[in-house]
Amino acid sequence: MDLSGSFVSYIIVSIMFGLSLSAWPAVTSSMLVDLLGLELLTTAFGVLTCIRGLAAFLGPPVGGFVIDLSGGDYSYAFWISSSLLGISCVLHFVAYAIKRRSSQRVK
Repeated sequence: MDLSGSFVSYIIVSIMFGLSLSAWPAVTSSMLVDLLGLELLTTAFGVLTCIRGLAAFLGPPVGGFVIDLSGGDYSYAFWISSSLLGISCVLHFVAYAIKRRSSQRVK
């Protein structure tokens, strides 16, 4: 509850987070097909799943290490994970813009 001052604002932020992140698994396959084509879907999905698995495997110990280094303050781990999620969002939009621009040049 780093940014919220009350339980109600915490619930609102949690609902917004859940709704915005729910599209992530739903559009993964279609975005991979749009970006790479149907022939590379299985390979790209496998690589993406491997990277997600590594992140899920390494994330909690790294977060715990950051909390231990900060003397028990959870804020640093929260801000690091939020920043990394934001960076991945920006990179996704950049990849989408590049793909869209390259498909417009072909037409």
